[in-house]
Amino acid sequence: MDEVVTGGTLGGERQSAEKAEKECGHVGIVKAMEKARKLTAEEIAAALAGLAGWSERDGKLHREYRFPDFVHAFGFMAASAVAIEATNHHPEWSNVWNRVVVDLWTHDSVGITQKDVDLAAKLEALARRMA
Repeated sequence: MDEVVTGGTLGGERQSAEKAEKECGHVGIVKAMEKARKLTAEEIAAALAGLAGWSERDGKLHREYRFPDFVHAFGFMAASAVAIEATNHHPEWSNVWNRVVVDLWTHDSVGITQKDVDLAAKLEALARRMA
């Protein structure tokens, strides 16, 4: 099993991921943090076929949402934050008045992974409810 550093980013002790999970009581957290496999161009194209409005831009899944006003745009971001935090996979996003721009990619995999596709689908479902 992989080693993790505990006790903060500076001067932490090395221990097994299994031991870290037992000590912190969050079994599965370390497993969820394992590096995801980067998708192939074909896999990305297939995923985009099922994600209306999404495209690949600069090696990231990209989407721009437009809402009736700032309150709806910000409400979408607030509602999405709960789902995003539950996945522990966070987007690059910005908000200007009625617009929310989202870019998804997995930093530790240096590319688009299934985590990004799954999060895009969750964001789509939330956006439909906000419309």
